[in-house]
Amino acid sequence: MASTRLTAPLTALLTALLAAQKLKNMIRKKTHDREIIIDLTGPDGNAYSLMGYATNLAMQLGIDPKPIIEDMKSGDYENLVSVFDKHFGSFVTLER
Repeated sequence: MASTRLTAPLTALLTALLAAQKLKNMIRKKTHDREIIIDLTGPDGNAYSLMGYATNLAMQLGIDPKPIIEDMKSGDYENLVSVFDKHFGSFVTLER
């Protein structure tokens, strides 16, 4: 009889431990390397979208976005992409 009394709590404990281990394996740790990738051939690659990204990123970095945006507007699309990459290339990956 004593072994039956111990078996039920032991079984419950083992079941709970296995469930906790399974849950632990399902939840991954948060990573801080949130890479931003912009596909220049998609909707995020148009000039207005890139200027929006530039404004948001500059403000997050504490930089005045106006001179960057003016520099982006000073030439053609390739200039715009080049200026964006010069300022934010270490934070954003551009793809063609």
